[in-house]
Amino acid sequence: MRNKYGLLIIILIFLLAGLGLNILNKFYTVGYIYDLLFKREFAVNPRVEIDPEKKYTVRIWYYPIYRTTKMAQGEKSYFQEIARGIQEKYPNIQLKIRELNFLDGHQELLESIKKGEPPDIYWNISGDSLLDQELQLPVDPYITEQQEGFFTVNWEEINRDNHLWALPFLIQEQYWVINEDDNVFQASSGFIKSISALDTARLALNTADETLLRQLLTLKGLKEISLEGGDVDEDTYKTLKEVYEIMHSMREKGVFVSSSKNIDDDFLKNFFSKKPVLIGPVNPYLACFLSENTNGHRVMLDNLIKEYSLTILRQKDYQGHDHSKAVMLTALHMVTSGTEMITEILPLKAAYQRDSAEKREYVKLLEISPEDREYWRGVILPAWQDFWQNDLLPVEVMDKIK
Repeated sequence: MRNKYGLLIIILIFLLAGLGLNILNKFYTVGYIYDLLFKREFAVNPRVEIDPEKKYTVRIWYYPIYRTTKMAQGEKSYFQEIARGIQEKYPNIQLKIRELNFLDGHQELLESIKKGEPPDIYWNISGDSLLDQELQLPVDPYITEQQEGFFTVNWEEINRDNHLWALPFLIQEQYWVINEDDNVFQASSGFIKSISALDTARLALNTADETLLRQLLTLKGLKEISLEGGDVDEDTYKTLKEVYEIMHSMREKGVFVSSSKNIDDDFLKNFFSKKPVLIGPVNPYLACFLSENTNGHRVMLDNLIKEYSLTILRQKDYQGHDHSKAVMLTALHMVTSGTEMITEILPLKAAYQRDSAEKREYVKLLEISPEDREYWRGVILPAWQDFWQNDLLPVEVMDKIK
């Protein structure tokens, strides 16, 4: 009889524990409890709802997407539509939108982060990832229902404390443009092999755009820049060396449109000549210019994409989980609604797609992590520029790297 009651008591304890966890889960996530109680770190509770009686101001900083009157009108309409949609869903959320300039906007953002007073949402087109983890909010706890729609995210490979630190917003398929028929350039064997085999077509490369180097490194299979003992690791060194050897062999064949010292000067001029010219990399603004002025053909880069994201930042004096929820609701609305206004004026695609039939297997352009950013900008990029400006040999430029 005692054993029977003991068994019933154990079963009752398990039932009560399960009921308690179920109730607790309605108000808190496991991740929040674990980070708060066991890791003793700042944690955000995504289950907190916004207070309908409270006013929330969400500050959005962004770089202008316009380069023409049409773009400016489209950008203005986009933010008006976003503000209208937010007001309809959440009347107590107000948006404060600020345009940064390309000259000193990024530095202004970094200074605001350093002061602990950053914007709530930063439309990141700088290529920087994880600006400051101490003042960022992970987005994955808020988007459990939408995860399948973010087709550029490999949820099995999320790193940095197993969180996604930016909300995928827009993607640009990476391609170069050629001003001749497609039979001049065949990329069926892969982009790197195809440009290595060029002889009749000519190359016009914007070597000042670091996207070019990141494209080539990614296409050669490099997933991240890694440092060991203050220098790049073996894989990074090997891939960099391969890229320089490919570029040097092409330079020796004379497929570039001009001397490497004058490539920037002749960048577009040669594209409009009668000879076939392959031009790259192509950013959204150059793509718009070329589409309006030439009938050039796209040469896709092996399903390679560049992702533009929304970084969610928190202020040093934290404003509460309900404010974070208001910010995230705004960011999700930006991502899931109204993006067609941008994609109509810029050659971009929405990173969030409800229709799974449109999804493809994409490769993301190499990202430079904060811990490697100083080495990338202080060592790798100067060596890249030196290679072009002074016609260095691969062995000479690699001596500058390691």
